[in-house]
Amino acid sequence: MILKQTNGVLFLKCNKCGTEYNHALMMGQKLKFLADFNQFENIPTNPCPNCGTVEVFNMNIEDEQLNYEDIKKMNMPNKEINQRHYLIDVIKSLKL
Repeated sequence: MILKQTNGVLFLKCNKCGTEYNHALMMGQKLKFLADFNQFENIPTNPCPNCGTVEVFNMNIEDEQLNYEDIKKMNMPNKEINQRHYLIDVIKSLKL
């Protein structure tokens, strides 16, 4: 789970063991489009330093689903809203 994102660094909490750790996006990294699947390649994180779990983020959220205000109206728990907000930031930064 993404706890926050700052300057290309994702601050994560392992979904399996709860360990907090960081994943740095590569400088200049862009999403890779896979023509065979008509989708962007998903992004795996570094393995959790405690248990080795790798989280994979779906980079194929449609542009019309990237609106922060619409997400807030979905009546989800705050941590889920924050998770989506940070993921949207990552997607937007990597699609530029």
